[in-house]
Amino acid sequence: MLTGRYYTRGLVRAFWVVLMKKQSLFACVLLSGCANLIVPPNMLDVAPKTNEELVYPEWGGEEVSPPPPQMMQAQKPQVQSDSLQSFLQRNAIQYQILPGDHIMIHLTETIHFKTGSAEVSPVSARWIGLLGNYLNQRSDVDIVIDGHADSTGTTGFNNSLSERRAEEVKKQLLMSRVPESRVYTRGYGEYLPACSNTSINGRKCNRRVELMLIVTK
Repeated sequence: MLTGRYYTRGLVRAFWVVLMKKQSLFACVLLSGCANLIVPPNMLDVAPKTNEELVYPEWGGEEVSPPPPQMMQAQKPQVQSDSLQSFLQRNAIQYQILPGDHIMIHLTETIHFKTGSAEVSPVSARWIGLLGNYLNQRSDVDIVIDGHADSTGTTGFNNSLSERRAEEVKKQLLMSRVPESRVYTRGYGEYLPACSNTSINGRKCNRRVELMLIVTK
């Protein structure tokens, strides 16, 4: 039989043991819950580093889609332009490609005329006919004909002369069955000289017609 003093000590000791156990258990639960709430300082540290670590590895690279239909269609004029350039090269017709929304080919092979005349020479008529025979098969090419004159004569005369020169070249193309709806003429008179009008050779250079081919599709 325990005395009152020892009995009291036993109760106090038992109370403290139970209390310490509860505090330890509470601390463990608290620490366990907090551990789940801790956010890594940098989420990139736990992000997948390779495709193998991804749930769906195909997400690791950019998806490459086939070109849309309009992009594929936009490539067609280039093929047609190459065909036109091949024709010009085969027939030694000099040209240059100009920048723009459409494919524009300027023929540097100009057509020259005698002073005050709009008559096309036999040499020029030959290669114009050759060009016309090719263009009558190309419904996608428009032809712009620019007529020019030198400074000899009055301004009004030169304006009219440059227009007649352009019209004569147009007639040559129509003889090769190029549709008239695809041929456009302009006359610039003496206002766009390619050379100086102060010399005989310069004026000869300016009595000319230039052609521009525009691929419209």
